[in-house]
Amino acid sequence: MEIAIFGNRYQDDYTGHLKRFFNRLECEGKDLKLIIEERYMDYLRESLGADAPRCGTFAGNDFDAQLALSIGGDGTFLTTASIV
Repeated sequence: MEIAIFGNRYQDDYTGHLKRFFNRLECEGKDLKLIIEERYMDYLRESLGADAPRCGTFAGNDFDAQLALSIGGDGTFLTTASIV
């Protein structure tokens, strides 16, 4: 299963949670393929450094995932919904 992940850049207070979340998906999700929206991946690389997820990226609506995941608030959810 492929999961497209969207997020925002206002998550500095939650970097520990993000690190654990992505680590768990990568470690336990052997049948999962994660792809992360490019701008969100840039943020994750900046904030998590070496602990950033190691997976593919996509831009805009250039993805074909079975599931979309929005990490953020109402605005992030609405943006995700409009793209999906």
